[in-house]
Amino acid sequence: IPCIGFDYEGENISTVYTKGGKALYELTSYIISRGHKNIIFVAGDLNSMTEKRIRGFRNAMTDNGIPLTDHSILNISYQNEAQAEEITERIMRDYPETTAIIYPDDVTALVGIHKLKELGKKVPRDISVAGFDGTIFSKYLPHPLTTLKQDTHAIGVALAKTLIESIKKPSC
Repeated sequence: IPCIGFDYEGENISTVYTKGGKALYELTSYIISRGHKNIIFVAGDLNSMTEKRIRGFRNAMTDNGIPLTDHSILNISYQNEAQAEEITERIMRDYPETTAIIYPDDVTALVGIHKLKELGKKVPRDISVAGFDGTIFSKYLPHPLTTLKQDTHAIGVALAKTLIESIKKPSC
């Protein structure tokens, strides 16, 4: 049965990728340009796509002369609310010098903002938050979320074209 993966690598499966490494480089560079140096990237589940995002974050930090620490990159699962709350609380407790947090997706960014408010922090005055995806709700927050918008229409078109091609010309 022909199938297609999105940001997924596996055997015998066609895949459509986003440019997550380039995107995280640009997002991190933007945050740095706003004066932040104590940035934590809360990356998602460890896989090849997340590793590209991590590489983009590392390169942006290095290219801007900001040293990485042992806590510059932390991991949680994508869209995991409980983990997002836990990691946000841990960051504020253990690394209070943090001025910006980049979450792996907009859902965890929203949860992080909620937890930061519970902890008495004002976003974006006390700490800046960024997400990844550009989901529609991100623009309806009291302060619109800084996020890297993925072109879901273009992604859908690419997925459909790739799937149709794999049906027309099966590899097996």
